[in-house]
Amino acid sequence: MNYIENYQRYLAAIGYQQTTITHKTKHLSTYLNYAKNKQLNILEVTNNHIKSYHQYLAENKAHNRVITRTQYMVTLRQFYHWMMELGYLEYHPFGRIKLAKDPIKKQRTPIPEAKVKCLYKATETPDEKLLLILGYGCGMRSKEILQLQVRDIKYDKAVLIIRHSKYNKRRVIPLQPISLQYLRHYIIEKNIAQNSHLITVSYTTLLNYFKNIQKRLDWLPPYYSLHHLRHSIASHLVDRGLNLQLVQHFLGHSSLQTTQIYVTPIKDIQLWKTT
Repeated sequence: MNYIENYQRYLAAIGYQQTTITHKTKHLSTYLNYAKNKQLNILEVTNNHIKSYHQYLAENKAHNRVITRTQYMVTLRQFYHWMMELGYLEYHPFGRIKLAKDPIKKQRTPIPEAKVKCLYKATETPDEKLLLILGYGCGMRSKEILQLQVRDIKYDKAVLIIRHSKYNKRRVIPLQPISLQYLRHYIIEKNIAQNSHLITVSYTTLLNYFKNIQKRLDWLPPYYSLHHLRHSIASHLVDRGLNLQLVQHFLGHSSLQTTQIYVTPIKDIQLWKTT
C-alpha cells in the first residue's frame, strides 16, 4: 500500500487545501522514514513506539518551534485514525500522549504611524508600495494578498472583496480614494486581466519586499514581520476612535476577543467600550 499517495487523496477528499496536504505529507514522510530505519511495521506499533517517536522529534527537530513538532504528531494521530477507519487496525496506538504547547507569545507591538509613513516613502517599486497598501491600508493577511484577483476590486463601490479569508470567511474592505487610484493605475500599467491574481510572486518574495524596505531605512534586526502591518492598522484605527467591533469586521475576526489580542492602543483611550 502506498501510504503517502492514499493519504493525500484522503486529505483532498475531506477538503484540505493543497498547502496543508503538502505539510501533512512532509510530516507523515518523516514518520515513515523513522519507522523504516527502526524496522518497525507501522501496523504493529504500540503506544510506546509512538512515545519514542515523540522523543525523537524533540531531539532531532529541536530547532523547530514546539507547535511545529506538535503538528507532526497531530498528523500521525490523524493518519492512524484513518487507518482504523479503513480496518487496518483494531486499536489506536497513539494513546494519551500529552502534546506540548508553545509558550504564550508576547503581543506584537504595533509599528508607530510615523514609522509607517517612513515605510511608504522608502518604497522603490510599485510592488513594494502595493504590499503596504494591502498589508497595512487594508489589513490583509499575506495569504489573502496572494489570493487577491483583479475582479475582487470594485471601483464603483470603492471596496475590495476578500473571497477566501481564514476559515473561508468572506469580507468587504473599504478603500481610500488614493489607494483605489493606485490600484487602478497598477492594474492598467501591468495590463492584468480581470480573472488574474493581482500579485503573482511567492510568499518569500513578499517577505523580502518588506524586509528590504526596512533595510533601506537602516532599521536594525529583528525586523517587523508582514503580520505587524495588520496589527498596526488595527491599533491605529482604534487610536483614531474607531469602534472595536468595526475593527473586528475590518480584520475579519470571528470574535471580539481575537481583535482585542491584536490591538495595542498607543494613546491613553478607553478601548473596550463597544456598546
